Amino acid sequence: MAHERMTHIEYRNAYERIGLVQEDIVDLFTQGIRTVKRHANKEARIPATDAILLRLLLHGVISIHDVKRASQNQFGAGAGSPAASSRARGRS
Repeated sequence: MAHERMTHIEYRNAYERIGLVQEDIVDLFTQGIRTVKRHANKEARIPATDAILLRLLLHGVISIHDVKRASQNQFGAGAGSPAASSRARGRS
């Protein structure tokens, strides 16, 4: 199934219909505010991953909690530290 590119208007409408503001998107997608503003103002293409997540959120397939939990698992506190890397490889 081909992915249809999300327009800046669809992007803004999606996060607004979900009840989010740009600052929420910054936190949810771990992006900078300038990036989010560029997407909303048609200054940059919306990444397919962002479009897919917004569409899934919009249709109630996933929740904001799901996205936050996945983000914490991926980018949790200390995720880049040597200790965390050792734990990930099974060493302490």
